[in-house]
Amino acid sequence: MREKQNSTVVYEFRNEVYPFPIFVGLGVSDKTIRDFFTRAKPPYGFEVGDNLLKGKDALTVPVIMWNYIGGKIVYKHGIFVNINANNVIDAGVITKEACRVADWLCMECGVRFGGKLEEGEAYAYLVGMAAQFISQVIKHAVPQTVKKWTPAKLNRMYYEEFKDKIRRREIKLDDNGNPIYPN
Repeated sequence: MREKQNSTVVYEFRNEVYPFPIFVGLGVSDKTIRDFFTRAKPPYGFEVGDNLLKGKDALTVPVIMWNYIGGKIVYKHGIFVNINANNVIDAGVITKEACRVADWLCMECGVRFGGKLEEGEAYAYLVGMAAQFISQVIKHAVPQTVKKWTPAKLNRMYYEEFKDKIRRREIKLDDNGNPIYPN
């Protein structure tokens, strides 16, 4: 019998060159995913009945993390990688998810890749960077400088109210995942 995904820790990796965070977790529970994130593109949010890692080695999806800081709502548009803690995690899984992260970052930042050899340099750098972040989480060797998120660190009162407004479509998200407030 496989154990459930029950981690409640998500690590936020940043890079000085690319403006979006890469969130990585190892066996993060569906409940924690729903608490932390809203999907960056429709459908907004993760459904209650979702078993997001069922039958998968990993899940990589663009997300928005909402938080209430200093009297206003702050969001982080990024990409989340959740590795299935019950499966064998090998170089193939890490590379596949790192490529998905690199694809998304290149598209979001307008970086060309493919075609000419020199166009692949930025992409190769991103794959290596993402693979390193994922490997650090798998090996439990995350540097102390990396931000560690747990459910207690998010301000629930305002966060839940805001997420409900997104679900009810009172607040919509534009193509970049930014909130569009009603007039």
